[in-house]
Amino acid sequence: MRPCRPALLTLCLFAVSHAPAWPSFTGLTLIPTAETLARGALLIEPQVDLSTSSGSAECRIYNTQAGISERFEAGVDIDASKEAAERVFLNAKYVFLSPAGNRPAAAIGVFNVGRGLRAVPYVACCKQLSGIGLHFGGVRTESRSRWFAGVSMQVSDKVSFMADHIAGEENYSAFGVEYAFSERVALLLGEQLPNGAGDPCITIHLSVLVGQ
Repeated sequence: MRPCRPALLTLCLFAVSHAPAWPSFTGLTLIPTAETLARGALLIEPQVDLSTSSGSAECRIYNTQAGISERFEAGVDIDASKEAAERVFLNAKYVFLSPAGNRPAAAIGVFNVGRGLRAVPYVACCKQLSGIGLHFGGVRTESRSRWFAGVSMQVSDKVSFMADHIAGEENYSAFGVEYAFSERVALLLGEQLPNGAGDPCITIHLSVLVGQ
């Protein structure tokens, strides 16, 4: 599930404070993309978010994602952070519009599904232009509808750059670089910057693709 976001995809469901993390191979540093893993593929992605002020780990999550069909994927994310109120979250995504001609790909999805939690639905679109992925859509968080946008660029067979933004003072902007050691293993290093009050954080994702 990589097409629109070159190398691999990414989703602490709310890193540090409210910055969502998205399952890799199908997202950028913050936002989801209109991609899904291939049927039978399984993605395992441990994630650590570090506070830039204290250097301590604010968030530890084990993200997983499975390709159920060519258009549908679902996953279970385990939050191993010390202060986590809920440990297990579910997510799912369905691509309802495939890219064709000038038409972008489009998907609907949901994450943060768990006991006592409010699910977060979203719509994501993606358009590829000469190796550059343009991503845009909307998400419903904390009873607010917010737009998001991002861009990804694969500069070589192994290196990809990305930048993304979720509107709203409670959300974040981010940029990252991903290095693919192989077609199945990649490392993402990014920085998340709060739109309003809050501390920036460094996010690190190791993505391992198995199955298929």
